[in-house]
Amino acid sequence: MRLLFSGNRAVRYGRILPAVLLPAAVAVLAACSTTSLMTAAKNGNTARAETLMRYGIGVNQQDNSGKTALLYAAENGRKEAAAALLANGADPDIRDKHGRSALMVAAEAGDAGMTELLLAAGASTTLRNPDGKPALTIAAEAGHTAVAEILLAAGAIAELQDNGGKTAADRAAEAGHSALAQILSPALPDPQTEENP
Repeated sequence: MRLLFSGNRAVRYGRILPAVLLPAAVAVLAACSTTSLMTAAKNGNTARAETLMRYGIGVNQQDNSGKTALLYAAENGRKEAAAALLANGADPDIRDKHGRSALMVAAEAGDAGMTELLLAAGASTTLRNPDGKPALTIAAEAGHTAVAEILLAAGAIAELQDNGGKTAADRAAEAGHSALAQILSPALPDPQTEENP
């Protein structure tokens, strides 16, 4: 039973354990707040993540902060691990206790590759955080033009307003990203034109 208590080891060396013991080892891991799969995703250890998923670690399990393995992968820019998780059924639209989805995390970080991966897996562009901001507004406010353009190409709605009644273009302009604001809303006055009539 000592071996079962150290669930990480039981799964890591699962090949040398009798098959009947593996479900118990997996159950021990599932009872923890942060699973080995989350740790593997956070560290970008894709091979270990794939092994853990083969042994039945819940890919969409959330820890005490509401984070899944995919959210940890997105936070840390682990695209390969994220791809493996998505291929094994990870839900890209699960949100943590702060209301952030993996796409919102990638948008805030300006991670274009992760954004494309999540969109290809069906991540919603209309989910909003507690402030009412979708991924596009989050990217715009942070000045991440490449990510904003990827989101627009994927069908993100630029006219969506957050809880403050502001669109992505409004937030970009307020943050000093005038060129991005112009991309998001061509109807906005061009600041260069206004300065040089």
